[in-house]
Amino acid sequence: MCRYFIILLLILFSSLLIANEFVVDSFEEQQNDLSLQRTPKKDVNGDLCGLIKISTDITGITFPDKDIVNIQAKTGEYWIYVSPGKKYLKLTNAGYAAYMYSFPNNISIQSDCVYSLKLKSKGASAVDENLLLLTLKMNVSDVVIIKNGTSSNIAKLNQVQYRLPAGEYNFKFVKQGYANQEITVKMDKQEETRDITLVAGQSQEKIKLPGIVMISSEPNQAEVFINNQKVGVTPYTDEVIAGDHQLMLRKNLYDSYSSAFKVVEGQTVELPLIKMTPKYGYYAVQSVPEGARIFLDGKLVGISPIPRNTISSGAHQIKAEMEMYHPKEQEVIIKNGDDKNIAVNLTPAFGILEITSYPETGGKVFIDDKEVGLTPYLNPKMMSGSYQVRIEKLLWIGEEQTVSVSDNQTTMKQLTLTKNYGILHIQAEGADIYLNDEKVGTGEYSPNLLPGKYTIRAEKDRHKAASEEVYLSAGDEKTIILKVEPLMAAVSVISFPEDSKGAEIYLNDQKADKQTPSVLPLLIGDYTISLKHPKYLEQSQTISLKEGDSKKLVFQLQSYEGSRLQMQSKWRTQKYVALGILALDMAAATIGYTQGNSNYDKYKSATTSATATDFYDKSKKYDQIAVVTICVSPLPLSWFIYSCVKQHRYADRR
Repeated sequence: MCRYFIILLLILFSSLLIANEFVVDSFEEQQNDLSLQRTPKKDVNGDLCGLIKISTDITGITFPDKDIVNIQAKTGEYWIYVSPGKKYLKLTNAGYAAYMYSFPNNISIQSDCVYSLKLKSKGASAVDENLLLLTLKMNVSDVVIIKNGTSSNIAKLNQVQYRLPAGEYNFKFVKQGYANQEITVKMDKQEETRDITLVAGQSQEKIKLPGIVMISSEPNQAEVFINNQKVGVTPYTDEVIAGDHQLMLRKNLYDSYSSAFKVVEGQTVELPLIKMTPKYGYYAVQSVPEGARIFLDGKLVGISPIPRNTISSGAHQIKAEMEMYHPKEQEVIIKNGDDKNIAVNLTPAFGILEITSYPETGGKVFIDDKEVGLTPYLNPKMMSGSYQVRIEKLLWIGEEQTVSVSDNQTTMKQLTLTKNYGILHIQAEGADIYLNDEKVGTGEYSPNLLPGKYTIRAEKDRHKAASEEVYLSAGDEKTIILKVEPLMAAVSVISFPEDSKGAEIYLNDQKADKQTPSVLPLLIGDYTISLKHPKYLEQSQTISLKEGDSKKLVFQLQSYEGSRLQMQSKWRTQKYVALGILALDMAAATIGYTQGNSNYDKYKSATTSATATDFYDKSKKYDQIAVVTICVSPLPLSWFIYSCVKQHRYADRR
């Protein structure tokens, strides 16, 4: 019982050892990747997915997570669309240990973001490419496989792999309780897969008892092939059938190791530590300037400077690319143990371009019909090549030239501007100036104008407009004086009585320089004319004048004494009017009060409901009249008192 338990443990341990491992080289966000803008996807909640692009040469990977929305298998890539918030990714594949990868720095996938993940296999070697891969898939496990009648192995799992040179091979499959199966395989393709089905029956093959082999290496995790069959990675311990066996160890960046060993039935053989010979060196890349894209053997490895990394021995191609610089490629030979610092000096693919204009600055610069700035124009990094350069400036005739820019050279070009305008000085005192019906100034205006015909007009309120047409040529300088004529009328101002002569005349509240009687020449329009005299009350009249009018205004001035008597009489009349209104108001209040009481008495003595209602309504109506008139009575009373005061004030002035 104990023996079978140990064998079971060895089988389980062996199955773990032969499984390859997934290894993540890098994981990072690709901020400039626009894939999701072209092919967005949403999860069941309607949220935009994140996209993980997995770069790998491993085929047949499956992703068992439930929250993966979509999987697209592409050449050398898997595109995995996942819901936002995801923090890990599970990967499985035949012959590999299941792998749960947690994203670094505890980050979670964001909506509408693209991430790159570089994946490789640990335990699978890239050396000995001349060997071909044979995969045998069986319907049962623990099968003894005899290759070419001599070498035998125990297949613990349902699937095994052989690395074999090209040729023809015979395989026999033996398992207790099953009939023997035998096939011949011709290896002439890079990869070959065969399905083997064992059926129940009696095996005629006599199998030797197994022994145990223990294999270790430095470094460990080297692939172990026994009789060309991959059985695991070092350190390796498992049963093997007694007899002679061929051993091969393979590990990336190390030379393959081959030897033979023999196992006796029931014995354990521990092979001496196998020290594998390194087949790698180290490299780092710097570029001048920094920030170049660095390719190793055609594959982008990063942006310079590239830190120290492991690299297989042999010849490699290093290529550096950077915008505005010529790409540069060079071969690097790496020997075992080398530690090379590779320097790449990039040659500028640009020069310095300076554009100036004469005799004026500020011209618009066009390069290949695209506006790029104003003169003086400087581009310190102009891609080398030939360009059409043009300058333009309002009121000037520009120039165009073909300009060539060379690598790391300064190209200076001066383009000439030719004057294409004349100067027009316009004078119109106090008037608004119009140029081609557009108001441009008042009084004076001196524009620079393109050659051509222009209409100039001057306008002023209550004046005749003045206009003129002028033709201006390039280089001309002309002065135009426009005079607007006033539109005039006249008014005679006379005042009475005779001793009011010399009264001051005011036009729209502005004192005129003349006194009555006078004839005033005035611009057309509406005026308020007022007279002021120390012995008389101020008096005003309005008048409207049209072009050519001659009108007369006569003022009959009133003395201050006459004014007081007039005002006293006015306020006496106002007093009696207020008194009359007050009397009527009080009479109405008395009638309302009396009638209200009378109807209320009739209401109380009424014998029918109809007459009672009628008398009650009348009583209420008259009461309202009485209340309203009493409330209004203070108004005429106040006006009566105010009129009395005003009357006595004017009487006291006599």
